[in-house]
Amino acid sequence: MKERLDATPVEETAPSAPSAPSAPSASPEINENPWAIDSSWPDSVALDGIILDRDTVADLVAEFFHHYHPHFPILGDGRDLLISQPPSSLLFWTVMMIASRTCPGRRPLYASLTAAVRQRAALMPSPREQSLPVIIALLLLCYWPPPFDARDQDDSWTYAGMAVTYALRRGLHRPLHAGDFIYQPEGDEMETRRRTTVWLGCFIVSQSVGVLHGLPPLLQPNHCVRTMLASPPVWLPPVLHFYLRIAHETHRACSMLGDDLASSNGLLSRPGTLMRMLDADLRAWEASEGAHWSRAWRQSLLATRLRVYCFALVDSSDDGSRALFLSSAYTAAMSVLQLASESQDHVPYWSIFQEKEILDSIFVLLKLVSQQGTEMENMFDRDAARRLIGQTWALLKSQSQTPRDHLGRICAVIDFLLNKERNTDEDGPARPGQQVTARLSSNAMVDGIWRARDRFSQAVRAQRPVDYTAASDAVNGLSGQNDAFLHSPNWEAMLNEWAMDLAEFGL
Repeated sequence: MKERLDATPVEETAPSAPSAPSAPSASPEINENPWAIDSSWPDSVALDGIILDRDTVADLVAEFFHHYHPHFPILGDGRDLLISQPPSSLLFWTVMMIASRTCPGRRPLYASLTAAVRQRAALMPSPREQSLPVIIALLLLCYWPPPFDARDQDDSWTYAGMAVTYALRRGLHRPLHAGDFIYQPEGDEMETRRRTTVWLGCFIVSQSVGVLHGLPPLLQPNHCVRTMLASPPVWLPPVLHFYLRIAHETHRACSMLGDDLASSNGLLSRPGTLMRMLDADLRAWEASEGAHWSRAWRQSLLATRLRVYCFALVDSSDDGSRALFLSSAYTAAMSVLQLASESQDHVPYWSIFQEKEILDSIFVLLKLVSQQGTEMENMFDRDAARRLIGQTWALLKSQSQTPRDHLGRICAVIDFLLNKERNTDEDGPARPGQQVTARLSSNAMVDGIWRARDRFSQAVRAQRPVDYTAASDAVNGLSGQNDAFLHSPNWEAMLNEWAMDLAEFGL
């Protein structure tokens, strides 16, 4: 029997986090207001009845470049491309929408802007209009999507698919050969850099939305991606190169371990050797370059390692290393949550992909600490895991606007499973083994949601209704519109609706 792990996770290759911002600056201009409004711009701009004056536009653009752009600097220095956009462009209004989430004094605009941007993004532009600014806007919408309730209302996969399709049509995957795809393209160096940067953004988002939904990515690494990984040019922002490598390592792990052509669920038979190789590569990278990484970068690296370890949860051909990988999964997941809990000032600016890193860690921990009656029962510190899950749960819940939005729903699921784990003796043993096996590194999360669905009353589940919430309300005599119910600790109706909404997507 292995010894009990310490309550405080210690990463042997992870140095102490520096007192740095969550991501390094992409350019020296990032702390300035890059918005230079000249006389060619009108006093106000409007979209679908939403009117923004010059001061509002300046505030929102400053908010975007100060707090969002550093994490995904797909706009380069931002100044020339954004200012060149007409006030009616999708890119312009996407920046306005994202910034209004957190801009002091401008947050009341967010609801109306999200509706307008969602409607505009849904309009399929003609091939001639599938420009770089449109692709950039779609990539930004994947990082910071409009608010949604059930996961099947999250448009990130659709936006990513559109961005990749438009990028391929314009030949961004071959940035040095624009003339093979566009008649008489702009041939200057800046245009080539911009095409390259946007293609790298497509690759990063492709891998990220794959992880988000537990699906294979939309893109494979090509010559451009591999060249930028091996020899990054000085003009490429360090943050993009970092997340490019994270995306590439994620692609390696998920394709090798979870997308094998020889099995029906994609799982590789006897994955231990490849898991050790992938883990060693990630640890070596961290050891050589991680001394000055920010908390956000360290969190992403640990989350990537966790994507490797989590395949041990579904490995039925244990070669003796499974317990070691599960111990590493516990330590990595605890470290991700610890870093997240230390970054409270940055929580409002988290991308949906950073949220997913945290959620994966929570669900892996919930799976590990429920290993009662097995040889791993005493390997993990349950109390420490519960405390850290609770702290991070509170951070996620603080960003939820209503109990029925996607964060409110997933927080309800976590709360349910955490209480279920505490009361195992009273409620009966947990469902044995992991049932979900075909969702790559999201297996633990999807399986947790399925287990939460299994806790609903048989009367509701037997109906297999289109709307689980309505069915649950009818069975229990509850009103889904009752505010007291929505804010009570009884989350059963919400869990029913969550499970129904995620029947296809599982996240």
